[in-house]
Amino acid sequence: PDPEPDPEHGRGRIDLVRHDSDRDAARPLREKLEDLGFNVVMPMRRGTPSELRDDHQQEMILADAVLVFYGDAPEKWVREKYRDVSRASGWGRERPFDVSALWLAPPDLEDKADEIPRDLLVLGGSSEIDGTELARFVAGLNGPGAS
Repeated sequence: PDPEPDPEHGRGRIDLVRHDSDRDAARPLREKLEDLGFNVVMPMRRGTPSELRDDHQQEMILADAVLVFYGDAPEKWVREKYRDVSRASGWGRERPFDVSALWLAPPDLEDKADEIPRDLLVLGGSSEIDGTELARFVAGLNGPGAS
Protein backbone atom coordinates (compact mmCIF):
# COMPACT_ATOMS: atom_id res chain seq x y z
CA PRO A 1 0.00 0.00 0.00
CA ASP A 2 1.09 3.54 -0.71
CA PRO A 3 1.78 5.86 2.22
CA GLU A 4 -0.91 8.40 2.94
CA PRO A 5 -0.32 12.15 2.55
CA ASP A 6 0.48 13.82 5.86
CA PRO A 7 -1.10 17.30 5.92
CA GLU A 8 1.07 18.43 8.85
CA HIS A 9 4.44 17.38 7.39
CA GLY A 10 3.52 16.78 3.77
CA ARG A 11 5.28 19.80 2.36
CA GLY A 12 8.83 18.70 3.08
CA ARG A 13 11.46 19.49 0.45
CA ILE A 14 13.05 16.44 -1.16
CA ASP A 15 16.14 16.70 -3.33
CA LEU A 16 15.69 13.86 -5.82
CA VAL A 17 19.21 13.58 -7.19
CA ARG A 18 19.39 11.77 -10.49
CA HIS A 19 21.80 11.45 -13.39
CA ASP A 20 20.63 12.91 -16.70
CA SER A 21 20.43 9.35 -18.08
CA ASP A 22 17.78 8.59 -15.41
CA ARG A 23 15.56 11.62 -16.04
CA ASP A 24 12.66 9.60 -17.48
CA ALA A 25 13.10 6.65 -15.11
CA ALA A 26 12.97 8.91 -12.03
CA ARG A 27 9.83 10.77 -13.15
CA PRO A 28 7.29 8.26 -11.67
CA LEU A 29 9.05 8.40 -8.31
CA ARG A 30 8.97 12.20 -8.35
CA GLU A 31 5.28 12.17 -9.27
CA LYS A 32 4.47 9.71 -6.48
CA LEU A 33 6.23 11.89 -3.91
CA GLU A 34 4.51 15.01 -5.25
CA ASP A 35 1.14 13.24 -5.02
CA LEU A 36 1.91 12.78 -1.32
CA GLY A 37 2.34 16.55 -0.99
CA PHE A 38 6.13 16.80 -0.98
CA ASN A 39 8.04 19.50 -2.80
CA VAL A 40 10.40 17.48 -5.00
CA VAL A 41 13.36 19.25 -6.57
CA MET A 42 15.20 17.69 -9.51
CA PRO A 43 18.63 18.71 -10.81
CA MET A 44 18.96 21.48 -13.37
CA ARG A 45 19.15 20.17 -16.91
CA ARG A 46 21.14 22.97 -18.48
CA GLY A 47 24.02 25.16 -17.40
CA THR A 48 27.76 25.23 -17.11
CA PRO A 49 29.39 22.57 -14.92
CA SER A 50 29.95 25.29 -12.30
CA GLU A 51 26.28 26.37 -12.39
CA LEU A 52 25.07 22.77 -12.15
CA ARG A 53 27.35 22.07 -9.18
CA ASP A 54 26.34 25.28 -7.40
CA ASP A 55 22.65 24.48 -7.88
CA HIS A 56 23.20 20.93 -6.57
CA GLN A 57 24.97 22.25 -3.47
CA GLN A 58 22.26 24.83 -2.79
CA GLU A 59 19.55 22.18 -3.03
CA MET A 60 21.49 19.97 -0.62
CA ILE A 61 21.57 22.87 1.85
CA LEU A 62 17.83 23.58 1.57
CA ALA A 63 16.33 20.08 1.36
CA ASP A 64 14.74 18.23 4.26
CA ALA A 65 15.63 14.92 2.64
CA VAL A 66 17.79 13.52 -0.14
CA LEU A 67 16.96 10.59 -2.39
CA VAL A 68 19.68 9.54 -4.84
CA PHE A 69 18.20 7.65 -7.80
CA TYR A 70 20.40 4.83 -9.14
CA GLY A 71 19.21 3.48 -12.47
CA ASP A 72 21.44 3.92 -15.53
CA ALA A 73 23.84 6.30 -13.78
CA PRO A 74 27.51 5.29 -13.55
CA GLU A 75 28.48 3.85 -10.18
CA LYS A 76 31.16 6.55 -9.70
CA TRP A 77 28.53 9.27 -10.14
CA VAL A 78 26.21 7.61 -7.59
CA ARG A 79 29.00 7.28 -5.03
CA GLU A 80 29.96 10.93 -5.52
CA LYS A 81 26.39 12.13 -5.01
CA TYR A 82 25.90 10.04 -1.91
CA ARG A 83 29.16 11.40 -0.46
CA ASP A 84 27.69 14.86 -1.04
CA VAL A 85 25.16 14.05 1.71
CA SER A 86 28.06 14.14 4.20
CA ARG A 87 29.67 17.16 2.56
CA ALA A 88 26.53 19.31 2.78
CA SER A 89 27.39 20.59 6.26
CA GLY A 90 30.58 22.08 4.82
CA TRP A 91 28.50 23.93 2.24
CA GLY A 92 26.41 25.64 4.92
CA ARG A 93 23.80 23.04 5.86
CA GLU A 94 22.91 23.64 9.51
CA ARG A 95 21.18 20.36 10.47
CA PRO A 96 21.23 16.71 9.47
CA PHE A 97 18.84 15.52 6.78
CA ASP A 98 15.60 14.08 8.13
CA VAL A 99 16.31 11.11 5.88
CA SER A 100 18.71 10.27 3.07
CA ALA A 101 18.52 7.18 0.92
CA LEU A 102 19.49 5.53 -2.33
CA TRP A 103 16.66 4.43 -4.63
CA LEU A 104 17.76 1.34 -6.55
CA ALA A 105 16.18 0.99 -10.01
CA PRO A 106 16.74 -1.25 -13.04
CA PRO A 107 18.85 -2.26 -14.86
CA ASP A 108 21.26 -4.75 -13.25
CA LEU A 109 19.68 -4.73 -9.79
CA GLU A 110 21.67 -7.67 -8.41
CA ASP A 111 25.02 -6.25 -9.53
CA LYS A 112 24.20 -2.85 -8.04
CA ALA A 113 23.06 -4.35 -4.74
CA ASP A 114 26.46 -5.99 -4.37
CA GLU A 115 28.25 -2.66 -4.94
CA ILE A 116 26.35 -0.55 -2.39
CA PRO A 117 27.88 0.14 1.03
CA ARG A 118 25.86 -1.54 3.78
CA ASP A 119 25.51 1.63 5.85
CA LEU A 120 23.19 3.27 3.31
CA LEU A 121 19.40 3.20 3.49
CA VAL A 122 18.62 1.44 0.22
CA LEU A 123 15.09 1.46 -1.19
CA GLY A 124 13.44 0.32 -4.39
CA GLY A 125 14.98 -2.69 -6.03
CA SER A 126 12.26 -3.46 -8.56
CA SER A 127 10.85 -2.04 -11.77
CA GLU A 128 7.75 -0.77 -9.93
CA ILE A 129 7.50 1.87 -7.21
CA ASP A 130 6.66 -0.18 -4.15
CA GLY A 131 4.47 1.72 -1.69
CA THR A 132 6.06 -0.07 1.26
CA GLU A 133 9.53 1.02 0.14
CA LEU A 134 8.32 4.57 -0.39
CA ALA A 135 6.70 4.55 3.06
CA ARG A 136 10.10 3.78 4.63
CA PHE A 137 11.47 6.99 3.12
CA VAL A 138 8.40 9.09 3.93
CA ALA A 139 8.48 7.84 7.54
CA GLY A 140 11.81 9.60 7.96
CA LEU A 141 10.23 12.87 6.90
CA ASN A 142 7.09 12.42 9.00
CA GLY A 143 8.78 10.93 12.06
CA PRO A 144 10.27 12.51 15.17
CA GLY A 145 12.50 15.44 14.35
CA ALA A 146 10.93 16.00 10.94
CA SER A 147 10.57 19.56 9.85
